[in-house]
Amino acid sequence: MTKALVVAMLAAVSMKAETLEAKVTFPFVVSGVPMPAGEYRIGAVGLGRHTISNAKTGKKVILAGFGTAANQSRSPVAPHLGFTCSASRCALSQVWFESAGVENRRVREQMEAGSEPVEMAVVAMTR
Repeated sequence: MTKALVVAMLAAVSMKAETLEAKVTFPFVVSGVPMPAGEYRIGAVGLGRHTISNAKTGKKVILAGFGTAANQSRSPVAPHLGFTCSASRCALSQVWFESAGVENRRVREQMEAGSEPVEMAVVAMTR
């Protein structure tokens, strides 16, 4: 397969990828960038790369440090965002689509190593 054909196929895949929406009711951090509570759009920008953007301000952040998440049950899951939260802050650590997810394990590990207890908060995504 030629390089041009591969690039064209990847572009077609990323253009076809759907955008999901979520209403996050608390401020959070993603890829080191603070984000306010609000409505967000999550979309693909290439093979394995995703962004989250604030629907009101248009502020967009690439999900840096996210890799493929393990789906232990191997069955479809409802699309959702997973946040690792302590008493003082929440950080986006997972994004799950119906058949696959991406996660930033480092975020969870760093927060769990801190002095505050952590828990997961889940926010549903819709089309």
